[in-house]
Amino acid sequence: MNTYTKHSWLLLLLIPMFLVLSCSKTSETTPIPNPPPPPPPVSIPILPTVTTNQPTQSNSFSYTITGSTTHAGNASITQQGICWGSFPNPTLSDSVLVSSSTYPSNIVIPLPRLWAKKTYYFRAFATNSVGTAYGNQIMLTTPMDIGFLYAGGIVFDFDSSYAHGLVAAEMDQGSAIPWAPGNLFATSVSTTSNNGVSNTNNIISTYGNAGTYAAKLCRDYRGGNYTNWYLPSGEEMNTLKLRENSIPNFPASQPFTSFYYWSSTQYNNANAWAYDFSPSYYNVNLRQKNMLLAVRAIRKF
Repeated sequence: MNTYTKHSWLLLLLIPMFLVLSCSKTSETTPIPNPPPPPPPVSIPILPTVTTNQPTQSNSFSYTITGSTTHAGNASITQQGICWGSFPNPTLSDSVLVSSSTYPSNIVIPLPRLWAKKTYYFRAFATNSVGTAYGNQIMLTTPMDIGFLYAGGIVFDFDSSYAHGLVAAEMDQGSAIPWAPGNLFATSVSTTSNNGVSNTNNIISTYGNAGTYAAKLCRDYRGGNYTNWYLPSGEEMNTLKLRENSIPNFPASQPFTSFYYWSSTQYNNANAWAYDFSPSYYNVNLRQKNMLLAVRAIRKF
């Protein structure tokens, strides 16, 4: 038998052995388990994300400003609202109005009565465990208009130049005040229907600085540190009555109830004109000067 033939027989013998060993090894191999799932991602708290919107007007002098916390920063929002002031980039160190709604509800803030002809800055804010974040800044410049704060009071009239007008005190100067003091109620005073300044001067000149009465209460008022407040004339009271809904702290409506305010316009020795500021009525009547009525001062600017 030649060498080639020997090698062929040897190869034929080895092949089955290799196949057997190969199968045996495969059957003895331990299966590899699947890898465990990765751990869930950790949410690291960061500052919230906040947006401020433009204010909207509900009437000539009232504004509402809104905003929203668009992302809580992977933490609970503990407070949200509006920072505002008369300088740019207001913070929690300035005026703050906290929203009554909680995240994820939007921030909705009715603003308090603003000053006329003034620039304000607003930023929404939200606070979580990391800190406080602020939204974009919104700027608002208010106009000269009825109902705004200005020159120590509330604007209720102005001329076409917007530079001059009338403001009323925010509160009454009294609720049970006579037009004339003591036994002087029958003493005549020179007054007009349209000039409350001269009326007030004449009333005080006639009755003096003693006692408590309508014109003197108005002159003594120091709202805004101004010293030129006075008791309105009949015509000025008429204008004030027409703008009553824009002026705060007049009496609330009560059925069959009148709330009379003194004007500085005399009718005769014993009587002066009084105006009913009940929202349900519009009456102008004579009242004896020793009757006790309400008083609201005004001034010119």
